[in-house]
Order: sequence, then C-alpha cells, then structure tokens
Amino acid sequence: MLYVDVTLKKFVVQPGNRNHPLTNEIDQVIANEETTLILQLLNPDGTPFALNATDSFDCGGDTDFDHSNELMFYSPPEKCAVVDAEQGILSVIVDSRTEAFNQKCSSGSVYMIIQLRRYTAGDAIGKTVVQDDLLARATVIDNEGAPEPSTPGYYTAAQVDALFQARNGVEVVVGPEAPELPTTPDQVIIFIKEG
Repeated sequence: MLYVDVTLKKFVVQPGNRNHPLTNEIDQVIANEETTLILQLLNPDGTPFALNATDSFDCGGDTDFDHSNELMFYSPPEKCAVVDAEQGILSVIVDSRTEAFNQKCSSGSVYMIIQLRRYTAGDAIGKTVVQDDLLARATVIDNEGAPEPSTPGYYTAAQVDALFQARNGVEVVVGPEAPELPTTPDQVIIFIKEG
C-alpha cells in the first residue's frame, strides 16, 4: 500500500511518519502490465483522510510536464475506485501497455511523476492529492522468445573438461606442480598420465 500525505501531496513511509520512503519501499510499475496501486490518503497527523462516497479520481503518470507528447499512462475515473471512504483507501488501475510508457522507460528504469486528482460532487476541475515520483521499469521479457543458443563451433568449459576426461592418458596440470610452459609457438608439451 502507498501512503499519501494530502498536505504534502507526497508518498510517506507510513501513517504518522511524514518522511519520504526509499525507492525500494515504494511500489513500481512495470511496462506491458496492468498494475493495481492501493493508496491510503492521510492527514498530516497520520489519521485517514476521509472521502465521500461520491468522490471520483483520475490518475496520470509521465516523466515530464511536456503536454506535446503522450502520457505514459492515464487512469480515468472508471479505473480509480474508492475502496474504503472512511479510511481514505482507493485503488488505481495503471495500464502500462502503451507506446509512450515503453519509449520513455526504454533505458531500463525511470522515475515518472504520478498525479492523482480528486473530484468532489459538482467539481469539474479536481484537486491534486498526490504528485510524486514512482519508479517505472521496462520489461525484461516481452515477445522475443528464448535466446538463440550459443555458436555451435564453441565449447563450454564443462564440454572441454568432459573431452579431456574422456581421453585416456591425457591430463592437464595447472598450478605450482605444472612444468614450465612452452615459450615459443612451435613448442608443444603433452602430459602423459602414468598408471
């Protein structure tokens, strides 16, 4: 759950603690998924900010305030629901399956600004209750499928070890007991295992 101090319009660690949480303590939104954020709105003293049953919300997220490009996501009132009005709890469904989301967090991860607005009865403009950073991450697995196998002309270390073990009478010696190695390309040393 994300806790929001409605006076600061920021995420806080927990009710009664107005410190901003660390990055790893905050939910994150991953590209190409639908994520449900649960938020509890709080007064400065940490008590729940009570909502009206008729309140509605919308929510958007982006990396900048440039209105000439698309938002990373937008959750209209139909995707924002009051879960518990008395406790100030609501849910926001974030759909990150947008081209703008993928483009803006293509470098791996980026902080996006999330803005949640509250509309009371008769209010057409709304009032911002939170405007704070949330981590947006690119997806690791998309539709690329399994990676191609390594080039078949190369052996793994395990395959090389197995080939040496399968060859009777040949042993590779590494370490202080190994004899001096060749110093020119035309010198070859073969170690024969006794016994």
